[in-house]
Amino acid sequence: ATGAVDYTWEPGALSGASVSVTPAMTTEYIVSGTDPSGCITKDTVLVSVNPLPIVVASDDTLVVNGESANISASGADTYTWSPGSLSGQSITVTPSSTTTYTVTGAYSATGCTATDDVMVSTIDIPTISGVTAIKAQESTALIATSAGGLNFNWYDAETGGNLLAVADTFTTSALSGNTIFYVTSDDGVNESPRIPVHVTAVDSTVATIGAADPTVCPGAGTDLGASLNGPGFINWYDAPS
Repeated sequence: ATGAVDYTWEPGALSGASVSVTPAMTTEYIVSGTDPSGCITKDTVLVSVNPLPIVVASDDTLVVNGESANISASGADTYTWSPGSLSGQSITVTPSSTTTYTVTGAYSATGCTATDDVMVSTIDIPTISGVTAIKAQESTALIATSAGGLNFNWYDAETGGNLLAVADTFTTSALSGNTIFYVTSDDGVNESPRIPVHVTAVDSTVATIGAADPTVCPGAGTDLGASLNGPGFINWYDAPS
């Protein structure tokens, strides 16, 4: 303000020819100026506050390491994302590790901005080893490995079902037929999608020899044939036990 010697401002009980204010909403300030003779005059100034955008980012999400996620935001006119210096209401990211993305949304007319965050977590899926083709009524050991010291959960169904074990190595019960198990990696916060592990268990107990006992000359060979009543294995030995 100008034109006086001393100045007081309301609201705020501020003093001085120039003051700094940070109103939360549009506010009218009244300045009272006192001249050298003690006379007081008043004037007003209206400080208009433009509304901030209400920026809402998409929900936190989980991806398998190396895969991409689509994240988005709403509530503003323009959007910029960090890290990555990306722009747009929706973006695709492929983080190499768990990353929190911050979106800044702005109103084009006023330049007012607001921010929100979305976390994209990453997790490795297990690699499976072990014997996955066995004879019926046998069991097998399935082994899960992964980088990063993860835990492994074994299930009997793609969704829901029963948790069979929490271990690197899962030993099945004796299997009478083909069975699918499911395993996930778990870092204590997030659990990966369930990965199917197919175990083939075949009944190889019935074999049919293809011909009668052959007769050969010393030093000569012959072909022996056998077939199963289903898929499986045929083992040949030189003694009954």
